[in-house]
Amino acid sequence: MGESLKETIARSNELAYTCLEQIAQAGCDRDAVHALLKAYIGYKFLLADDEMGSEDIAALSKASVDKLLANHRKEALQDVSSVCAGASSASTKKVLLIMALQKGLGIRFDARASGAVKTIDDLAREVCARICDR
Repeated sequence: MGESLKETIARSNELAYTCLEQIAQAGCDRDAVHALLKAYIGYKFLLADDEMGSEDIAALSKASVDKLLANHRKEALQDVSSVCAGASSASTKKVLLIMALQKGLGIRFDARASGAVKTIDDLAREVCARICDR
């Protein structure tokens, strides 16, 4: 019997937290931070390695939403909030990812930087800049 969506999310969150610890240790090593961010995004978005072919965070976010709805439609829709009228699930997921990353690492992007993040490489650049500036 496979694990429930709740169990999958809990396990993925634990793995994502481990990535955050490793990102903090990698600090200014942009290549290492990039690889760890890619793994972090995979865990947070519940995407397998073979589903992480894109560097575009919005595309990965959409793939995550599509996968969630295809595989867990009934469970997934129980937690959908209606307070963000007009925002797509994929764009909301991207914003939440960036917020969780900032909180987990104890860093802060300004609004311009947050809006400019489109790819994993953009995110790695911003994360490294904030970690190295401490």
